[in-house]
Amino acid sequence: MLLEVKNLFKRYGKKEVLKDISFSVDKGKIIGLIGENGSGKTTLLKVIAGFSRPTSGKVFINGKEVNVETRKYIALLPDTIIFPRWMKVKDALCFYSEFFDDFILEKANSILDSLNISKNMKIHDLSRGTIEKFSLALLLSRDANLYLLDEPLAYVDPLSRETLVDLILKNMSNDRTFIISTNIISEVEHLFDEIIILKEGKIVYMDLAENLREKSGLSVNQFFKGVDQK
Repeated sequence: MLLEVKNLFKRYGKKEVLKDISFSVDKGKIIGLIGENGSGKTTLLKVIAGFSRPTSGKVFINGKEVNVETRKYIALLPDTIIFPRWMKVKDALCFYSEFFDDFILEKANSILDSLNISKNMKIHDLSRGTIEKFSLALLLSRDANLYLLDEPLAYVDPLSRETLVDLILKNMSNDRTFIISTNIISEVEHLFDEIIILKEGKIVYMDLAENLREKSGLSVNQFFKGVDQK
């Protein structure tokens, strides 16, 4: 099993953000992590990645409890800009090459060329949408097992979303799993093998995407709207 989350709780002070989260994910899957803002999606991804400690409960990657060592299996795309604005694109490429042993520079260059992102541009001069494309290019150029994407399409236009979705599909393989947190469900739900819906820090629904559609007669987006209104 690639990922196991067992009885996970996370509190910030008196606020309980994650409440008894348990699930497992095998390799070769694309998981849709869905929930309204504040439901705990970002916190869950950070705990899985090892950047935030659980209050209680455990997370295992490839059978090992999450620690500094397990980060080599994980590639995280956060929902914030992680590079200093003074950097040029080529500077960020050098940073990734030095920091991540599994980073494939040739692949990154190829993806950036396909997205028409110049390596001489300063990050300060990139639009938020272009930064999202750039960040995804870097993420997909790592040879990891588990890819965690936090709102990867929030700032790009509909045409660019199609391009990025195609990139994710092209980089999918039997030994890789993607967990994609998104509020733009209708445009990406066709990717999902499985669905996890969070509400107020709890898992309120979890199933195969195809089962959801067959049982409910609804799209994932329509089903989520019904859950969200309860």
